[in-house]
Amino acid sequence: MRARAAKLAAREAADAARVARERSAAAAEATAAAAEKAEEASAAALLPSVFSIPKEIRALEKRQRAGKYAKKVKAKKRRKMHELSNPLEPDEFADMWKNDD
Repeated sequence: MRARAAKLAAREAADAARVARERSAAAAEATAAAAEKAEEASAAALLPSVFSIPKEIRALEKRQRAGKYAKKVKAKKRRKMHELSNPLEPDEFADMWKNDD
């Protein structure tokens, strides 16, 4: 009797584990499908429709270029700070080739 109960408990545990795996796989699949759908929606928002007004196209291009100047300024500032925090050591041979005639 105990062996039968142990087998039944093992079978129920295996079934529960299988159901849990199937549910997690279904949830992962649903999450992947939702992510794919969101990606398609964002890509569709960037693509022009069948007929696009030139003004809208120019506005979209301008919005895409908008951060370019700010990025350049930020990089320039970062380079300047790096140069100030890491100064070059004076060259020990700099005065060797001076012409003091």
